[in-house]
Amino acid sequence: MHICAALLVLLQHSLIAVLGGKPKDSAGSHEAAVEICRASAKAVNENGVMIVETLLIHGRMRAEDVRACVWDVIKRGLDAEEEDAVSNNMVTSRNSGGEKASQKQQALRDLVRSFKKLTDAGYIEAVKPIITAQEMIHLEDKEKVAADGIRGGEFEFNVQMALLLHQTRRNVLEWGAYTPSDIVPYLPADALKEMLSLVGGTIQNPSATLIHMSQLKYPPIVVQRHSLVAARIVSILHMKGHMESDAIVKDAVVPAKEAREILHRLHYGKYVNLFDMHMTKAHNSATAIYLWCVIQDRLLEVVLNNVYLAIFHLLLQRQHEVEVGKDWMDGAKETGVREENAHEEDKRRYRLDCACLQLDKTLMFLKDL
Repeated sequence: MHICAALLVLLQHSLIAVLGGKPKDSAGSHEAAVEICRASAKAVNENGVMIVETLLIHGRMRAEDVRACVWDVIKRGLDAEEEDAVSNNMVTSRNSGGEKASQKQQALRDLVRSFKKLTDAGYIEAVKPIITAQEMIHLEDKEKVAADGIRGGEFEFNVQMALLLHQTRRNVLEWGAYTPSDIVPYLPADALKEMLSLVGGTIQNPSATLIHMSQLKYPPIVVQRHSLVAARIVSILHMKGHMESDAIVKDAVVPAKEAREILHRLHYGKYVNLFDMHMTKAHNSATAIYLWCVIQDRLLEVVLNNVYLAIFHLLLQRQHEVEVGKDWMDGAKETGVREENAHEEDKRRYRLDCACLQLDKTLMFLKDL
């Protein structure tokens, strides 16, 4: 009754508030805790599971208390195994004394190592002790003491770090399921011989080749705006830097006339840039060297401007559809057109709204690059 009266007084003075809402899903929390324990077992061992369970139940504990709680469970298990062995006449009680002591020492060492592994990996972190009411009164006098470091030696389980480590480990396992070294047995004899003759052999060269191939990406915007060949040229220039037209024709494997036409279209659209290098002080176009290149920042700026322009045109089209739609609806009312035809303009405007929204999302994504 006293607690209820105190809570009512605090509630009347607006010192506390009553929070409503749905109760927490205990089943979901239990499943999440079980998954965290399983991940800890895979990261360390079974001792790690018991340490994590103890910290999840108690919240925060001193390292000695955690080890003591877990050690009680391990000790009971060892004693039960010993009693079963003695009852089954597998070992004598005289010989079991020394083995029992060595077994317990090894189990205690494993427990300490497991706790250290969890701490080093980030599953367990040291926390500052909870400040008491007396310390809060003299908080200003103890600011320097609190800033010196963690006092009390208390630890708690870092759930967010555990989930992040578990997800990272899963990604590493998925990505590492097929390593570059697994490709070597399937290479042709000529390619394998050439790779062995290079520096790095079959250890570094497959990885370097895969990295190089992963960077040869065709920009989707250039593909949609121009063609796949244009995107290939942009990708080659992005990888190799400044190149002449003949070198681009050779690497892109396209006819010279088609390559030059595509280069000029890309230059007109400001996707690629042209530099002229003069051999002498006099600007003579006959002796100059013309190099093509792609500047990544300028390319991104051009793409952003194109998206802005597309959004502007869509908004103008939307405004035009609204103005035309009003006249069309007025005429439809006068002539008595069927009701299903009255929604045609709404459908058209809805499609324009969806296109504007999609372009807006694309613009936000490009700005975050």
